[in-house]
Amino acid sequence: MGFDAITNDDVRALHTQYSGIYQAAYDAAEIIHPQITTPTPSNSADNTYGWMAKLPKMREWLGERVVHRLAGHGFKIANKKFELTLAVSRDDFDDDNLGQYTPVARSIGEEAAKHPDDLLFDRMINGHLATAECFDGQNFFDTDHPIDMFDSASATQSNYITSSTLSQDNLFANRALMAAFKGENGRPLRVMPNVLVVPPALEKLARTILAANTVSTGGENISANLMGYIVVPELGGDATNDKTWYLLDTRKAIRPFVFQTRRKTEFVQKFDMNDENVVMRDEYLWAASGRYNVGYGPWFLAMKCVGS
Repeated sequence: MGFDAITNDDVRALHTQYSGIYQAAYDAAEIIHPQITTPTPSNSADNTYGWMAKLPKMREWLGERVVHRLAGHGFKIANKKFELTLAVSRDDFDDDNLGQYTPVARSIGEEAAKHPDDLLFDRMINGHLATAECFDGQNFFDTDHPIDMFDSASATQSNYITSSTLSQDNLFANRALMAAFKGENGRPLRVMPNVLVVPPALEKLARTILAANTVSTGGENISANLMGYIVVPELGGDATNDKTWYLLDTRKAIRPFVFQTRRKTEFVQKFDMNDENVVMRDEYLWAASGRYNVGYGPWFLAMKCVGS
């Protein structure tokens, strides 16, 4: 449709067209974070997450109730603002060249949907660093999480395993370590990982361990269908990360990571002829922006294993 003058109807039609393209791409994007994060709404600059300590066991009710005072401890996840802005030449609109921008609007939608994945993968790769503090004050992936964080002499537990190349034996061994995790009251936490996350370099091995019905010698594969697996390209790319694998328990109400949303990503267009950007720069603007963050949940629901 070529035209000489832009009308309000043209502006509304343009807005509707590209909003639809953006939203369709946003909704159709293949994303991973919903599988392994706890979605959490936020109504302030940050959220404080409290974890119950020494949760008592159920008991037979004899006489009056025994009232236990629950100790709480927590940490904060601050919301951050993220944006993507694209300038569109008004000349291209007037010259009827907008067909070329359809893939761009679609790309903005995909990028907006996948950005929380990028935050999640960053948290996974860097979760063993001192900047990755979780609720007990330790690095999220660490070798010495105290069983009782209020006891300086407490025994510790590790969810950061080094020199552990992905194999069937190591998979079972590290699953057993997670299953043995205890809470501050000394009770088993009933953790049992159900998801293996690997970089592309370990995909073939993951499929061999978890998907093949038989082993190379012809016998039964005892780990076939033991758990699901996810291949994440962003988790690879160098000598260390290409040998690193993760075990996650995502079956519980709370998952290993938190996706906290203050404001869902929105698609905004500036096509008003009186808008400053149109008047001063002869450009229209497309912008996606949101306010959210990905943070660490309970450390005991995840284990990082680094191959040698």
